Amino acid sequence: MHNIFISKAPKVTDGLRNSGVLSITATKELSKRLGLTKKELSILPELSDVPQPEFRCPFRTPRCSPNSKFREADGSCNNLQKPLWGKAGMPLKRFLSPWYDDGVSSPRTLGVFGNPLPSARLVSTTIHEADSENTRNPFVSHMVMQWGQFIDHDITNTPVDTGFQHADISCCIDDIPEDVRKRLEVDLRNRESCFPIPIPSNDRHFKKTCLNFVRSMQSPNSKCNFGFREQVNQISAYIDGGAVYASTKEDQNELRTRSQGLLKESGVHLLPKDSQQSCVLTSSDNYCFRAGDRRVNEQMGLASLHTIFLREHNRIARQFNSMGLGWKDERVFQETKRIISAMIQHINYREFLPAILNRQFINFLNLNGPRRGFHDIYDSTVDATIRNGFSTAAFRFGHSMVRSFFSKLSSGFNSAFGSPTLLKTMYGKTEGILQNQPESVDAFVRGLVSDSAQNADRFMSKQLTDHLFEDTFGNSLDLASFNIQRGRDHGIPPYNVWRQWCDFSTATNFGTGPGGLIDHSFDSANKLKSIYSHPDDIDLFSGGLSENPIRGGIVGPTFACIIGRQFHLIKVGDRFWYERNDPTVGFTLNQLDQIRQTSLSAIICTNTNISRIQPNSFLLSNGNNRLVSCDSLPKFDLSAWGQCEPGRWGNWSPWSACVRGRQRSQQNLLK
Repeated sequence: MHNIFISKAPKVTDGLRNSGVLSITATKELSKRLGLTKKELSILPELSDVPQPEFRCPFRTPRCSPNSKFREADGSCNNLQKPLWGKAGMPLKRFLSPWYDDGVSSPRTLGVFGNPLPSARLVSTTIHEADSENTRNPFVSHMVMQWGQFIDHDITNTPVDTGFQHADISCCIDDIPEDVRKRLEVDLRNRESCFPIPIPSNDRHFKKTCLNFVRSMQSPNSKCNFGFREQVNQISAYIDGGAVYASTKEDQNELRTRSQGLLKESGVHLLPKDSQQSCVLTSSDNYCFRAGDRRVNEQMGLASLHTIFLREHNRIARQFNSMGLGWKDERVFQETKRIISAMIQHINYREFLPAILNRQFINFLNLNGPRRGFHDIYDSTVDATIRNGFSTAAFRFGHSMVRSFFSKLSSGFNSAFGSPTLLKTMYGKTEGILQNQPESVDAFVRGLVSDSAQNADRFMSKQLTDHLFEDTFGNSLDLASFNIQRGRDHGIPPYNVWRQWCDFSTATNFGTGPGGLIDHSFDSANKLKSIYSHPDDIDLFSGGLSENPIRGGIVGPTFACIIGRQFHLIKVGDRFWYERNDPTVGFTLNQLDQIRQTSLSAIICTNTNISRIQPNSFLLSNGNNRLVSCDSLPKFDLSAWGQCEPGRWGNWSPWSACVRGRQRSQQNLLK
C-alpha cells in the first residue's frame, strides 16, 4: 500500500531527470578540476560568466497571450516576463543555499564536528514521541490541519525517483535471505537514489533494520547552469485550485464532462471514479476517487474537502447555465474555475493563515487586505515559486496537529457510522465515504469543524509515526522520519541557519536562556540535547516544530517566518490574484464583494445537508463563533456576473505611418 501514496516521477519527466543527472555530473567534474569549496559551489548557479554545461535544457519558454483572462492549467504565463515562474514541472527554489555533504548533491548526513547525524527514526521516537490526546488546542478545530493538507496539495508535489521502466525502488534488504544480505546491502545503500533510514535495534515498533526511503528526483536548476541538485514541483505554485482541477491540460480534461462546464461526479455527487487503483479496495463495490490531485485518497477527511469543492464548482456552473448568458462549455468552466480559485485564495488568507499566524506576522508580510475595494499589490519582479524549506519542513507543521481518531458526527453532532475512526484503519479506504452516502461527507466535515486539533508542537500521533499507511501485514512507515530524512535529502540547512535568516538569535548551547534555545521549553531543549551533538546539527523540521508557539498563533517563530514569507510571495507574485484592479484578469467590484463574503463554513453549508455550523470553521465553536443556522450566513450571489459591466478602455496605440497625408491611432475596449 505504501507505494500508492508516494508521489513518483511520471514518464514525461524522463528528460528532466536525465538533465539533472548530467548537470550534477558536470558540476562535480568542474568542482574537482577547479578545486571549488562548498561556499564557491553555493554561488555557482548565479554566476553569469560560467559557461553552461553541454546538455539540452528541458525547460522551454511558452508563448503567452497578455490578453488571456484565464490561468493556464500548469501555471505558465502567469508572469508575462518570466513565463516559467511558478509553472508545474519546474524545480523548487530556495530561500537558502543547500547544505549537501559534497556541496553538490549528496544528502546532509554529518554534523558540524564531522560526526554522523542521528538516525531520522531515532530523532522521531525521541523528539516526536507519541502525544497525549489531552494536548489538544483549545482554540482551533481539526479543520486547520485538513485545510493545510488541501492547500499543500494545491501548491506542492515533489516526486521521488523511480527505477527501470518506472518501477518502484527498494533500498532495504530485510526480506532478502541472510546468506546474500551483506553483499547486497552495500550495493543498495550506495545506489544514487537510495537513502534508507536506519532503525535502532531497540525500536519501540519496527522489527527490521531500515525504512525504505527513495530520494526525490533530481533536476537541474531553472537556468540549466552548473550548480547543486534541485528537486521538482510537479504542480503549479499558485493557489489556483489545482487540487480540484489538476495542473496539466490533459489531467484537467479527464476531470471534465465537456458539457455545460461541469466536472465529472459519481454516486450521490461524489468525486469521480479513478481508472487507476490509487486507493485500497476492500470490496468489489468500492472504487478509488479521482481529483485534481492524485493524493485525494490518502484519508477521507481530505477526500471530503475535495468533494465539497467539486460540488461547489458544479453548483456555480449549473447556475451560470440557468442565467441565459449564452456561454458555451469552455467559458462556463473557466469562469467557474476562476471563482473557485478566488474563493480558495480568500479562505486561505482571511481564515486559515490568521488561525496559525498572529496579527504581527499577517500585517508585516501584507497577508491581509481591505474589506472593500481593490487590493492590487502585484509585483512582476516577485517569483512565487515554492521554496524548498517551506515545502520540505515548515509547512509540514500540520502533521503534529493530526488526531489519532477522526470523528463522524450526525446532524445532532453525535457519533455516527462507527465514529470515531482510528486513522490507520482509513488510510486509502474510500469505503468510509461510499458505504454511508449521502450522509458520509457531512459526517466527516462535522467532525473536522467540531473536534479540536492537536497542538502544533513536537509531539505526533503514533498513527503517523508507527502506523502510517499500514497494510494488512502490519507493514508501515513513519511520517516524522520521512520529513527529517527528506530535509536531509534536499540539503535543507539546519535549524540555526534558518534562525539567522529570519533575524532571530541562534543557539550556541542547549539551554533556554540567552545564547540557547530561547524559543523552546526546558523539556524540548533537553530532548534535543539528548539526540544532537550541537545546536548547529538540529534538523529544521524538528527544531522548528518543537518551538513554543508565537503569541496569538499556533506555530513557533521560525516556522511562522518561513510560512509567512512563502505565502507573501504567492500573493504578491500572482498576476491573477483575486483582489487585483486589472482590466484583463480582475473581477469587478461587485464580483469582488461577493467573493469576500464567502467563507469555508458558507461553502460547506451550501454543498451539504449540514444546517448548523460556526461562522469560522477553523476556530472551535465558542464565544463569538457559536453554532448558527446556515441560513444566517451570507449567500454567494452570481447576479454580479450577469450584470452589464461598464467598458474599460485600453491605452491609445502608437500613431500609424503617414498614409495619404493622415496618421491614425486607436483605443481598444478591453472589457
